[in-house]
Amino acid sequence: MKTIILSLTILFLSLINSFAQYERLERSPGEERKENYFSKPALMDSTQLDSIITEYIASENIPGATGLIFKSDGEIIWSGKYGYRNLEFQLPVEDSTLFLMASISKTFVATAIMQLWQSGLINLDGDINDYLPTGFTVVNPYHPNNIITVKMLMLHTSSLRDNWNILWPLWGCGDYPISVDTFMINYFTPGGAYYDSTYNFYNYSPGSTWNYSNSAVCLLALIIKNLTGKNFSEYTRDSILTPLSMNSSSWFLEGMDVNKIATPYRYNPPQAMCHIGMAYWPIGQLRTSIVELYNFALAYLNDGIWNNQRILDSTTIAFMLSYHGVSTPWGTQGLIWGKDSDVYNNIWGHSGAFVGTQTGMYICVEENWGILFFINLGTNPNYSPGFFPVLAQMASYAAYIIPVEL
Repeated sequence: MKTIILSLTILFLSLINSFAQYERLERSPGEERKENYFSKPALMDSTQLDSIITEYIASENIPGATGLIFKSDGEIIWSGKYGYRNLEFQLPVEDSTLFLMASISKTFVATAIMQLWQSGLINLDGDINDYLPTGFTVVNPYHPNNIITVKMLMLHTSSLRDNWNILWPLWGCGDYPISVDTFMINYFTPGGAYYDSTYNFYNYSPGSTWNYSNSAVCLLALIIKNLTGKNFSEYTRDSILTPLSMNSSSWFLEGMDVNKIATPYRYNPPQAMCHIGMAYWPIGQLRTSIVELYNFALAYLNDGIWNNQRILDSTTIAFMLSYHGVSTPWGTQGLIWGKDSDVYNNIWGHSGAFVGTQTGMYICVEENWGILFFINLGTNPNYSPGFFPVLAQMASYAAYIIPVEL
């Protein structure tokens, strides 16, 4: 019995450490960059790309995957569906299959915040406490006199820290019963159930240092609710999802047909897990399909417009996808979006990783193309080391196929 308890304890601590390193940073900043997983030359045709992805899926025993490469004019130049959304019932991955987006969800948080900025409801350089609910203030106890701005939350320089000893247990099967408001207030308020003055904050001054922070971005959802009077899920439905015809996409499992959702898997061989929810859901819980996320990515490629529906102004998007004096271990930090040189030299986007999922969404504005790629495998110890090299191969193919417009 003691041996079993010890083994479970070691596994739990391993999961905390692994998830903290991967989801918080997508790739750990101290991790040495790997050479291309496949060591193959620049792609020449779609057959080679299919071969590379098929090899990747087989080598890492991935249940299901789907990918898309598209031009800014809406033309899809490559798409692929592989394997199963559910192994037990042999249900294949389809265009309509919904995947948990993990941290790609944060780009929807960013979009909502910038919509409010455009409307003059928020100052990115303003103190977050001016926009949080009355009676709720966030202060770094190491630097109590330094304000934390909205922009710092978006640039991951807020000095607010992800304490995974607290965060990791706050997810489970089904929609999580604790509201994000309750979670945030208890996490950042002295005396709160999840408050820890040592580990919920970094000891450097706000604005001085980059560190990826889920808890910081989660605060943005509370700001949106406080300024609009709508829950974050309701606001994004009305202002982003519905205008982009993302009608099957949802933040919560309630009301969804779970048979259409890719079953999450972990380990090797893959073991099915439940569909999960988390207390900090705005930063990782959106479920959508590749054809619906395509609408969102295409809007960013087209100055904020998709199908005559504008979600952001072109100048706002240019501002978001630009250098703000903050670098990451693999590129440039924009407003939530980041430039990732591991995928391509001039590409903006976001990746995601959580229990049973890995996702990537990247656009190259200068060359007018974008890529999407999802898999339904992703939990310690298999975070799919080949995932980012596959994204790089997709980007290589897009850059080769699509001529740059002069």
